[in-house]
Amino acid sequence: MDIQIIKNMHLRLHRNGFTLIELIIVILLISVISVSIIPRFFDKQGVDEHLFLQQLVGLLRLQQTKAMQNTTETCHRVLFTSSRFGVTFDNTNNEDCTSTALPTEYSAIAADFDVSHYGISASEVVSSSVSFSITSSFNNRIYFNLLGCPVTSEGAQCGVTDVLVTISGSETLYVCIESQGYIHKGACT
Repeated sequence: MDIQIIKNMHLRLHRNGFTLIELIIVILLISVISVSIIPRFFDKQGVDEHLFLQQLVGLLRLQQTKAMQNTTETCHRVLFTSSRFGVTFDNTNNEDCTSTALPTEYSAIAADFDVSHYGISASEVVSSSVSFSITSSFNNRIYFNLLGCPVTSEGAQCGVTDVLVTISGSETLYVCIESQGYIHKGACT
């Protein structure tokens, strides 16, 4: 009887564990996955481009909507530099179409309301290698007229030229503003 108990215990011990080969294969699979996949979750490459794309589309649509709703004002534009885009303001915190320089920080413009959605601050692009360019005929400025069309100057009539904004970095993204005002991600067709 004691021999039978010893045999049963011996069989149970062998059935309850993993073999050395199984453990080595699992460890190898986990190490391969951690080396190849996990760094992608911590890589910032391409994130800035997509973030700026979303901010740009939002700002363009905001300025376009304001142009169509506030027809007494004609200054509804977005100004571009090689590394930033945004709206300019005068000394009384109103939008300004004469200035050609973007504010350094949008948070410092108005204490009574948040204007951070009006552009990219200088501090946001310090660690970024993203650049912006637009259709050359628009001279780094996109105005919107009261119909919501992109135009080259204040109060101009709708034209036939689409505006292509290129966001370049580790990847290249596009925003298209069609001549009749439709704003979308992707190249103009």
